[in-house]
Parts: sequence; C-alpha cells; structure tokens
Amino acid sequence: MNPSSLARLQRGDILLMSDASSTFNHFAIAFGQALMTHNRGSSKLTHVGIYDGQGGIIEASGQAGLRIASLASKAGLKYKVFRLIGESYQATCEMAADIAAQLCQRRAANPDLLVDQGFGRFAKKKSISSVFRLSFMSTKAQMHLESLKQDPTIDRGFYCSNLVTESYNLACLYEEQDLLFNVDTRIVSPKKIHSQIKSDANNNWQYVGKFVVEEDTLDWSN
Repeated sequence: MNPSSLARLQRGDILLMSDASSTFNHFAIAFGQALMTHNRGSSKLTHVGIYDGQGGIIEASGQAGLRIASLASKAGLKYKVFRLIGESYQATCEMAADIAAQLCQRRAANPDLLVDQGFGRFAKKKSISSVFRLSFMSTKAQMHLESLKQDPTIDRGFYCSNLVTESYNLACLYEEQDLLFNVDTRIVSPKKIHSQIKSDANNNWQYVGKFVVEEDTLDWSN
C-alpha cells in the first residue's frame, strides 16, 4: 500500500470497522448490538483492531485467530479511527500495540493450527454472546486481568474486542495508569468499545477520521 495513504495513522490507533454484511458473524453482531440500547456506541461497528504502524491491523479474526493482516487486503471495508492522546498515556498506546503484536507472534509460532485450535484461537461463541451481555470491571474481571499481567501466555481464545481492550488495559497496568476501558475484557463488544471511547470523561481519545480501503490507498473523510 502507498505509504502516503497511511500517513494519518499512528501505531496504537484503534480501528473500528463498519461491516454488517460480509460474514454471518458480523451480521449477528450488528443485529445483537442493535437490540442492546444501554450504551451510546454504534451498532454498525462489528470489528475492531489496533494499527501496527507498518500498514497492518492487529486483530482476532474468524479466518485465522490472532494475526496481523495488511490493510491492503481489506479492500472495500470502512473504518473509524480513534487515537489515545491523554498526556499521561503517552507510552500506553505503543505498549498496547506491542502486547497485541506479541500475542500474535505467539500464535504465529504454530502456523499449522486450525482457527479454533491452540493459543490465540478464534473464540467465535464468545464474540457473539458478548454482544448480549453487560460488561463492567467486576472483582473477578480485575482478578483475571491481574493474572494475565503475571502471565500473558495463559492458553486462551480471542475475539476482536477482547484483544483490543485486554491489550490496552494490560498496558495501563504495566504503566501504573488508570484503566482505559471499564469493562470485563472477556465479554465486550465493538459497540461497547465505541461507547466507552465516546463517553470518556477525561477526553483521552481523539477521533482521527474514517476511511475506506481502496486499491493501494485509504480514501479518508471526516
């Protein structure tokens, strides 16, 4: 992809994708999110990842589990971009991207695994069921996050929203910062992520813009 088309993106940016039609999974997520009216996020956002700084999106995919995929391979898909800008979180977005990328590398060490096998497998049932559940930082959710801080290689499956919130909240723990996402990272949806970003009282997030992936370029708009 032409480097100039990526110039507005920065490593650690959160990319929220609007797509309710390309797969049954995305259709189910969009439908479920439309029924859940308790948060302010968009029901049309059905996937989320972290920009890796090199033209790729770090994601948990129904096609491969944890992976880093080239944005150039996402032709026709639409994304909203949000960036962490709070002064006290300067290193956090970089660390979140590092954590997510390292998890992908662990998955990639076993390339012969099927999508539903091994560390970093795709947690399909959780990706859909999480849409219908409330998510907040309970004591059990905090304990789970603390256990991952001690050993992030614990065998487990992932889905997109889980990967993003887990990576960012772990980065906050390592940096001894307040958590950015007040959710149980095991049960969280793209809509919930969007809602938390929009309602952040400390204005730590900046909306960068939206783009459609076209051939060799990103077609930006605000």
